[in-house]
Amino acid sequence: MRPILLQPTSPSYDTGGFIYNERLCASGCVTLETLDPVAFRTRAHDPDETYIVDSLFMQSPPGEAPEISGRKPHLLVHHLACLADAAKATPEREWLRLSAGAIVTSAFMAERIGALEPGVRVETCPPGVDVAALRSRSAAAPAGAILSVGHVIERKDYVLAARVVARAAEHLPPSWSWRIVGDERFEPAYAAGFRAELASLGIAGRVRLLGPLSPSATAGLYRTAKVFLLCPTFEAYGMAFAEALAAGLPVVATDAGEVGRLVPATHGTICARGDVAGLAKALGDWLTRPPPGEPLSVRTWSDVARDFDAAWQRLTARP
Repeated sequence: MRPILLQPTSPSYDTGGFIYNERLCASGCVTLETLDPVAFRTRAHDPDETYIVDSLFMQSPPGEAPEISGRKPHLLVHHLACLADAAKATPEREWLRLSAGAIVTSAFMAERIGALEPGVRVETCPPGVDVAALRSRSAAAPAGAILSVGHVIERKDYVLAARVVARAAEHLPPSWSWRIVGDERFEPAYAAGFRAELASLGIAGRVRLLGPLSPSATAGLYRTAKVFLLCPTFEAYGMAFAEALAAGLPVVATDAGEVGRLVPATHGTICARGDVAGLAKALGDWLTRPPPGEPLSVRTWSDVARDFDAAWQRLTARP
């Protein structure tokens, strides 16, 4: 019997975790059930069913969740807020301690959970990408076309990225542009501050905030960009980086979470957080040099389905 994956009510805009869950469901790995917090606490559980709890439910103490058929819950961990905010450590760590084990989406997350709670059983299954949609590169991408994909939130640190672009601007092709795919509704105050920063740096006229786009529209932007830029403070995995690499784009980014492992030196430059000068130099260099060659071999969603099934079997096998 397929496990039932319990996830929070999905927002009207996609995040990596929801995309991952939907792909698992489409592949037949899990049955997906979406619940609001009240329904999650009051849901009746069948002792003959097996459940996986999405990590977004871990923001509330496990005592607020129902006992799942008298068994310890299994977890699917896309992200842990406690790694970026120590004040949120207690609920998530308590969930981990009470769990029967977790499937996580990166080696970085597996290592961090091992350091936080050494006794937790952990299996790893990273996300995939739609390779076919990303590989049809434009023969003549516009010179100086910079692309960022990620919601406009503090953790993505678009303010730092703006300072990088502004510093590099005089060395960029005259027609340079910066397109950003991401929702501003998550953290509207931060998004407003970012727009103000663009204006104060004098580059607002070159920047287009496109909001959330469909996967096909986003894939089209990957195919016509020259460089992918993102300066996050934390990335549990970083699906946008994998998509950029699959599209053959060089990546300029900060060293955050799994990013440094995803991006090889042949296909991008990773700098320390706050290194505006280094990031700006890398951006200018990649915009003026030939592309890195063949796109990297990356995981497909078929790979994810196969590996998730294997991870689930290992996690639920008797020790």
